[in-house]
Amino acid sequence: MKKLIESKAKLLVCSATVILATGCISYKASPLAMEGHKNAMTSRTVSEANVQTTTLSMADAERVALYLNPELRAARQAANIEAVAVNSAGLWEDPIASGHVLRLLESRTDRWVIGAGLMFTIPISGRLNVAKEMARASSQAAIVEAWGEEQRVIRELRDAWIDWDTVRESRVVNSNERARYESAAASGESTMINHTHTRVRLEDSQLHAQESTARLRILSLMGLAHASQEIRLVPGLTVPEWRGTPDDIFRANPRVLLRQAEYEVAEQSLRLEVRKQYPDLTIGPLFESRDREDRLGIGISLPIPILNGNRGNIANAVAVRDAACVAWQAAVEQAFDQYAITVNKRDMTRGVADSYRSLVPTARSQADQTRSRLDSDDRNTLLLVDSVGNERHAQLGLINSETALARENAALWALIPFEAPVIYQRSTEN
Repeated sequence: MKKLIESKAKLLVCSATVILATGCISYKASPLAMEGHKNAMTSRTVSEANVQTTTLSMADAERVALYLNPELRAARQAANIEAVAVNSAGLWEDPIASGHVLRLLESRTDRWVIGAGLMFTIPISGRLNVAKEMARASSQAAIVEAWGEEQRVIRELRDAWIDWDTVRESRVVNSNERARYESAAASGESTMINHTHTRVRLEDSQLHAQESTARLRILSLMGLAHASQEIRLVPGLTVPEWRGTPDDIFRANPRVLLRQAEYEVAEQSLRLEVRKQYPDLTIGPLFESRDREDRLGIGISLPIPILNGNRGNIANAVAVRDAACVAWQAAVEQAFDQYAITVNKRDMTRGVADSYRSLVPTARSQADQTRSRLDSDDRNTLLLVDSVGNERHAQLGLINSETALARENAALWALIPFEAPVIYQRSTEN
């Protein structure tokens, strides 16, 4: 009898060991490669973003940023966490193996009772399908969030490019002003002209520092700030004119789409909690050996949801869904308000830019005429300084108004991008 008990106990232990071994995943350490990543940063090239030239326009820079920007790489990898979770969502619960060995105190013959069982949970409530849909909704929300981060980086890159191009254009205006003062000083020095010339040189030094900072910001947003590859940026404000309607907010506004995706997650979460109030069936074979007789049967258990019924989690899920709905409504209203403000600023700025475009030729002509009369009358020195200052003011005003116009177009593109991901469509099944 003792040998029989030992053999059956060994059988149970071996069976449990095999089941655990086949269902477990081994662990493998993956330490951070600091030196390797440092080398990767310096050896990074634009070809990794499928760009074959190192002379980059704004559009090329945007493509490079989408591929190599470190924040976007991190955001996409974070979104992949939810995507991986979809594959493991809705799986059946692991079976539960049980066993017992009892010794009868009063029996004089076979005093040992050996029993074993293997119980399976049958998801008759249907919650596993809902859990799968919830995982898909969460994955879609993560994708939309990562896409919103891409739009944010593109907006920052365009703003940085606009800053760099504006400073570069301002340096050109400064250079032209210096040339006029140097020419006037060569024909007959004037203390006022020398002082003004010194001021312009100091301003040019400040603009040079600003241009260098703006260029470094662009390279940083592209993920190439530490790359050894030489990058040349092509000047020019190439932000395209935005054309669309306010209704596009529902289709493509990043914040609205994210709030919509979060609402879908809350909806699926509520469906899951409702399904959880219905019980799942636990069933499995049972074995018992007693009095040298083996018995085989079936065990069944079924919870009765009359006391708890998952009511607390359901109430919480309803509140979360209501909050998600209000958050979506607020995002829509804010987007419409921001759209109206940005369109109004763009239209006003366009009018200012048109005014400066007509003013610049007149100011340039007056400065040329004053310069031509400087040799014949020293009193024209004051007029030269004033006319050159007026020309500079008109040119800088045009640059600043065109900069503002480009910024408002960039703001509209960030508010309503051209392309947007498709939001996961939930099931309406109760």
